[in-house]
Amino acid sequence: MQIELENDSAPSLKDFVEKNDIHGVGFDLDSTLIDTHYYYDEGLFSIGMTVAEKLQINIPNEEIATEIVRIAKEIYSENNKPMLITELCYQAICKYKSEEFAMGMRELVNDTLEYFYLHTPEPYLKTKDVLEIIHSLGLPIIIHSHAQPDWTGMKIQRLKEETGLSLRYLATDINGEKDLESWRRAVALIGLDISEVLIVGDNLKSDIIPALEAGCKHVVWLNHFGRELPEELKGSVYVITKIEDLLYL
Repeated sequence: MQIELENDSAPSLKDFVEKNDIHGVGFDLDSTLIDTHYYYDEGLFSIGMTVAEKLQINIPNEEIATEIVRIAKEIYSENNKPMLITELCYQAICKYKSEEFAMGMRELVNDTLEYFYLHTPEPYLKTKDVLEIIHSLGLPIIIHSHAQPDWTGMKIQRLKEETGLSLRYLATDINGEKDLESWRRAVALIGLDISEVLIVGDNLKSDIIPALEAGCKHVVWLNHFGRELPEELKGSVYVITKIEDLLYL
C-alpha cells in the first residue's frame, strides 16, 4: 500500500484516537521506529565472514556467514531480551565451532564491531511521517527503549534531527527488565496514565504483554515477520506489518 502524506493523510488514525479517548502515543524504539533488525544482520554477517576467513575450510564464506547469522538469531530469540552484539557473536561462534575457537576470536570480533555502538541504525522510511502526523494531531509522544542509555540517546537525537520534534524517552538498560512498571514510568514522563495512551511495539514479551498488564487499552503489535498472534492476545491487540499502517487503524 502506497501512502500519500497530504494535509488530511491520517483520517482514520484521527478518528481512532478521538473515538477511543487516546491522549498520547508510546513507541518502542528498536525495530519499531528504526531498523535495528537490519543493522544487527549487517554486523552479524560481517563477523560470519571474518570467521569464515579464519576457518579456511571448503565451504563458501557466505554460507558460513549466513549460518552464523541464523544461529545468532536463534540464540537471541531464546534469550528474548537484548544482548550486546559482541556477546551474541561470541555465543554464536561457540555454537558453530567451539568455545576454544570463539575465545581466540574475541579480540577480532571486538575490533570488527568497534563501530557498532558509535552509529545508529536507519529509521524506517515512513517513521518521520508517522511521528510528524501524530504530533500534528496534538498527541504527545513517549519512546521507550531497551538498550544502553548512550546508544538510545544517539538514536533519539537522530530522530529529533530528522523530524524537528522534541521527543521524550526512557531508556531501560539491557541488564534491567522492560516490563509493566517501566512502561508506566515511561508514560508518566508525558503526564498521562497508560490507559490513555496508544502503545506500539514489535516485541510481544517486552512491549505488548507488559503494556496490557500495565493497563493499556489500545496496543499495536508491529509484526514484521508474519508471525501468528497468540490466541490469548487475539481481540486485545491490533496488528500491523509496517509502521505507516499505524496511520490507518
